[in-house]
Amino acid sequence: MGENETVDTGYDEFCIALDAHPALGYLANMNLWNVLVRTMRTWWQALSSLVLLNTAWMLLRFPLVTAPIATAVFAALIHELVSEGDFNYATIWPLVQRLWSASLRWGAVNFVVWGILIGNLLLSAQAEGAIWWVLRSVWVIMAVLWWSVGLYFWPLFFDMQHPKVTTALRRSAVFVFTRPGLSLGGALLAALLLIFSTLLTFFLVVAWMSWSALLAEYAVRAELARLDTLKSGEGTP
Repeated sequence: MGENETVDTGYDEFCIALDAHPALGYLANMNLWNVLVRTMRTWWQALSSLVLLNTAWMLLRFPLVTAPIATAVFAALIHELVSEGDFNYATIWPLVQRLWSASLRWGAVNFVVWGILIGNLLLSAQAEGAIWWVLRSVWVIMAVLWWSVGLYFWPLFFDMQHPKVTTALRRSAVFVFTRPGLSLGGALLAALLLIFSTLLTFFLVVAWMSWSALLAEYAVRAELARLDTLKSGEGTP
């Protein structure tokens, strides 16, 4: 993959435009309901294919070595589904070859960050004192933010013409911090769906990853569509 980022989607310009027109930030936060509706509509329309993919992802995520690439390919197929209205199973192996390196780097970053956060929480669980309450609160907030960054990483990665893990991470973090209503709201929905799916194991196997990937894809597209509106001069503060 190339290193040049100058022709990538202008998410940085989008953020600059938001600084110039802060009122647009509040408008973007109103898109969450539409994102959820579009997520469920697409899931229902592609139900059989997504149930199959979700089940395969569940099986492949348990071996740690295959979990990152399984997630990356799944997200790429969701991106294709939303972009083209369908996806081609024949693209799975080329996607594995293309995304293997990036998925391992992303998996390694996730392993380290989640290991530190969960480890800190577990090791300090029995500690008493105000300082430990403060530290645990900080670690929980960091976990929520990292969960949110991870949710939108792959949609932003695939939006770039020359994808890079570090650039997608940065753009995902920008999205989370500049669009808390939409981004954190979407992450909360994904977390609630995970809890619901875990309590009813059937949905964890056949639906949760599909719901989360579609939700993230549509949330990112809502923001990028707003960028296009700003670029065309149709947005007003």
